[in-house]
Amino acid sequence: MGTWSYSSLVPDPAVFFKLFGIPADFKFKKQIIMTPSDFQDKVLKEWIRKSHSYGSLSLNGDKVRILWNKDENTFSVNGSY
Repeated sequence: MGTWSYSSLVPDPAVFFKLFGIPADFKFKKQIIMTPSDFQDKVLKEWIRKSHSYGSLSLNGDKVRILWNKDENTFSVNGSY
């Protein structure tokens, strides 16, 4: 099993909350943890699976972690594949 990570900057916190389907009044601490199936259903709106010559890759593991830095308007998402 490998790991993946994605980081980005948003112009406004409202974009972050909309992107991840989080209510605007949500009391965000440092992170949100979702199962891979919840992440694919609620955030991506589709299942990720990529075939290659030896099989296929898909989200695995027991969690996808969403980290939010409100001071810099940055976020990162990471998990396993």
